[in-house]
Amino acid sequence: MTNLAFVGFCFYVLISARKWKNQVGSGISNIVSKLMPEMKTKILEGQSITDTNKIVGEHS
Repeated sequence: MTNLAFVGFCFYVLISARKWKNQVGSGISNIVSKLMPEMKTKILEGQSITDTNKIVGEHS
């Protein structure tokens, strides 16, 4: 459930950033567009870390 909430939050941030990007000047817009791939990478890394922690944390 936490993983799903995290993913939902990240998509909200990405969508908000894209809406904001459409409203700003070209200079700032270029900076935001360069940051987008890094944000996507961090989201994927966050999912991997969360999945790993779940596996490590399980004790049977």
